[in-house]
Amino acid sequence: MPENLKQPMPAAMQAYLTQLHQVIVPYLLAQGVTPNAINAREALANLTTAFVTDAPNMAKIIDTVLVTPSNFRGYNVPLRLFVPSNCPLPNEQAAADVPVMVYFHGGGGMTGSVTVYDKLYKKLAEATGCVVVAPEYRLAPENRYPAAIDDAHAILTYLTATLQQVGYACNGKLIIAGDSGGGAITATLVQDWLANRVNTDLAITHQILIYASLDYTMSQPSIEENGTGYLLESSKIRWYFDNYFSAYDDRELSSPFWTDMATLLHHSPYQAPKTLHLTAGYCPLRDEDIGYHDVLQAAGAPSQLIHFADMPHAFLNMENLCPDQCKQPVSYTHLTLPTIYSV
Repeated sequence: MPENLKQPMPAAMQAYLTQLHQVIVPYLLAQGVTPNAINAREALANLTTAFVTDAPNMAKIIDTVLVTPSNFRGYNVPLRLFVPSNCPLPNEQAAADVPVMVYFHGGGGMTGSVTVYDKLYKKLAEATGCVVVAPEYRLAPENRYPAAIDDAHAILTYLTATLQQVGYACNGKLIIAGDSGGGAITATLVQDWLANRVNTDLAITHQILIYASLDYTMSQPSIEENGTGYLLESSKIRWYFDNYFSAYDDRELSSPFWTDMATLLHHSPYQAPKTLHLTAGYCPLRDEDIGYHDVLQAAGAPSQLIHFADMPHAFLNMENLCPDQCKQPVSYTHLTLPTIYSV
């Protein structure tokens, strides 16, 4: 448990949240606006566009589609690869061996896209030196659970062939990362891989969970403590889940938080990946993220937690309001990952 769960927010962040919840949201409600997939997606896109306004140049950006066999009956996931300046360009003669990170964008399983996260992907690629693979995975309510998980399974199964087609290889090792709802996909994919439920030739060496949604029962104290006035509200989380899951899905059974990790790791044929958690003091998901870190450590899995006591959920999408804090996650990530090919 972090020593200080909360510290005062930066003035610019507090001013924005005050205006959002005391002026903008009441105005929209008075106009009769009700949440749906369209305006939820617009809200995340507008937020990110307004507050993440610069990004480094990439050596190359590659658009492709997951390479699958002719008898594959799933969704051929569109992918965008962000190649940072320090990575070799694709080689037509032989596949260039590079560190690879698959990053699932956030958005509650309903919102977000590769385009919305474009600048965030570029910053992460340049800071870590990884080729960042950004999947355009399927979203609810058009495609409910487990469609996004199925897409993640397919990516893990067919990523090697897809990388080879565009001139890259990853030496059989992979980093999986995601924020918010993308963190939920990340944690589930890693657990399914550990349980040998995914057919793949890749080993997941690291997972990065950034204010991840891990407990779909919404039973942790911070859901109520931070559930009003800090951007992501508990009522919106519940609305996301109601659109993401069907009425027949068992939300506790589906939650990464409630998995018996000690038993899973005991029976797994694989070594647990190193996990980096980034948590935020004013995030309603804070306690499930800290709790999951504790669960992993108790099960003997290597896990590190970095806590931003003065930040709300999704602060990386609001960089201009907290530039100093947004520089830290990528630097922590950079420090954690350089030894990926020595583990």
